[in-house]
Amino acid sequence: MGLVLGSALLAGVAVGLAVTAATGGLALAITIGRAKRRLYVWRVVVVGTAVFVAVLALLVQQFGNEPVRPGNDYDVVMRNFFVCALGYSAAPGVAALLAAVLSSLCPRKPAADAQELTCC
Repeated sequence: MGLVLGSALLAGVAVGLAVTAATGGLALAITIGRAKRRLYVWRVVVVGTAVFVAVLALLVQQFGNEPVRPGNDYDVVMRNFFVCALGYSAAPGVAALLAAVLSSLCPRKPAADAQELTCC
């Protein structure tokens, strides 16, 4: 039975890593695009990702798992393992995406024309 429970855990990690890869790639594309037009984007994304990872990990930890009777309810244990593994492995990608969206609040870079006019 342990092998089946381990496979549920592994399946949750696999799905979570797929979610992280998709959302992380999207976050990277958003961040690179915004970094060309806005100031402090990379700083906001790095700090925001760290904060959001911590918050999402706490949310996964606080997510209520169903209680299990010892020796029974292996289907409930399998679901609990899958959901926890999915939550923990998907958290970094979702956090990066949230931080990339948060970077839209960064100030815009000044226009090159305006700098040339006020320079000398």
